[in-house]
Amino acid sequence: MRTPLENISIFRERRERIIPELRGSALIVAAHPEKIRNHDVGFSYRQDSNFYYLTGFEEPHSILIIRPGQTPETVMFVRPRDRDKETWDGFRFGPEGVEKRFGIAKAYPIAEFPQMAPQLLKGFDSVHYRIRKNYEADNLVLGALETLKGMQGRTGFGFLTIHDADTFLGEFRLIKTEPELVNLRQGCEITAQGHLAAMKFTKPGVSERQVQAVLAHHFYSKGAAREGYNYIVASGDSATTLHYNFNDQPCKSGDLLLIDAGAECNYFTGDITRTFPVNGKFTHEQAEVYQAVLKVQKANY
Repeated sequence: MRTPLENISIFRERRERIIPELRGSALIVAAHPEKIRNHDVGFSYRQDSNFYYLTGFEEPHSILIIRPGQTPETVMFVRPRDRDKETWDGFRFGPEGVEKRFGIAKAYPIAEFPQMAPQLLKGFDSVHYRIRKNYEADNLVLGALETLKGMQGRTGFGFLTIHDADTFLGEFRLIKTEPELVNLRQGCEITAQGHLAAMKFTKPGVSERQVQAVLAHHFYSKGAAREGYNYIVASGDSATTLHYNFNDQPCKSGDLLLIDAGAECNYFTGDITRTFPVNGKFTHEQAEVYQAVLKVQKANY
């Protein structure tokens, strides 16, 4: 059985902090959709940052509704427990587990969203929701709003005004709390030590992919859940390609190696870029450029 990554009180406090600022508007946030890599193999799943920020819940096919001043005030729609599917894909919390383990007032199976959501949103003049971020959720949410419009007949109430949820939530995420700073520091420390390990490993003849493997081994062995973004391990001319990620060429003596990589801890990631000589020694020209870059950085900071 899985457990939440962090103390659930963190997420409850976040919800309590944003509710007064909704000023009577409802809030809907959807989980990130799953993506197919090939055939029946999916990409490694990562939850939507805003959905995790408010719930701590990491399963797909889930939607959160916050209803300020209403009972229940927090409602989630999630995948139900399913013995057969859990045998293949792993444990699910289900509605009961979400209420018990994540502090959500009421939870329902996701299949009940079309009929339950219009009732839950009845009486609100507006809703915060990010459109065109998740097309699967768009169909459910906009369908529910259309149903609600039909339910209100000739009352004069039309389609609810939609405000952007990500813009709204972004304002709260700008200022970090102490638990968030702990996560950031951990992600940065693991990232920094991973870069040092990669530098020590690098020498002429190793491949960019081998250097990436050193980074990945360090990140995961020190407790990171995943890398924060695709690794850039670029030697020679490839170091001038902004988002190079083939990472498959040999590292040659006399070339520079650029690494841009970060470890993610509880949805906060380190982000470090460093460039150094493959053979451990800058050429005269490389050293001059390096010193020039340092001067620019000092002037800017």
